[in-house]
Amino acid sequence: MSLFLFLESCLAFATGTRCWVAPAHGQGFYSLDPYPSTNLINVMAPATKENSPTLPSTLYGTWWFNNSEPTGLVSLAGMTQDPSDPSGLTYIPVPSFWEGHYSYDNSQQGVNSWSQSFFEDFYFKFVFHDQSKTYATVYPTFYGQVTSTKIAEFDIYYSDDNNWVRRSTGFGKDLPAGDYPVRRVVDGNGNLNRDMFDQWLVFNKLRSGSDQILLATKYDNYSSWASHCKSAVNFVF
Repeated sequence: MSLFLFLESCLAFATGTRCWVAPAHGQGFYSLDPYPSTNLINVMAPATKENSPTLPSTLYGTWWFNNSEPTGLVSLAGMTQDPSDPSGLTYIPVPSFWEGHYSYDNSQQGVNSWSQSFFEDFYFKFVFHDQSKTYATVYPTFYGQVTSTKIAEFDIYYSDDNNWVRRSTGFGKDLPAGDYPVRRVVDGNGNLNRDMFDQWLVFNKLRSGSDQILLATKYDNYSSWASHCKSAVNFVF
């Protein structure tokens, strides 16, 4: 047991489950597990009025960020207003490595993306530009520090009930990813947007070569984490 607590991170690839422990970061015990993509609605909670009461309803649900990154789906469940901003326009989502908020490709690239987010304490901070909350700048945040807009800036624009548009710039110029759509695959009531969902299934399989996605699980203590990882990957503890 002490060996694993000494390590900052431990990974296992035998059965598709990966396990991390990072007590030095205060982030606890996590596993990254594969799930069938078709079972999305049962394994990834969408943002709803109940779990995100201050979030604009136009961002309820689960969203497909349709670009080349290995973080295919995002749920803003639990996203809250920043109490330090009296305007109510600033929102702080949970970190991208937290349980059930981002899906990752079941690939080495997906694993690398999650583990990088984990150790960098990475998340996006949303700042809306007015009370209509239809246009926001999204600031990447690492180790609690917001990235300067002079380096990178990401804007998101409301299009319609099932679509936003994401624009990416770096050093004042459009980034290679450019503009791309952000599409709702699950609505705020937990119902599939069937057309978008089917498109995402095809896209995910073509990009990752897998019918599965990776989702993180956080464990309250070492024992439950170790039990899961031992059964999944046959570690000797």
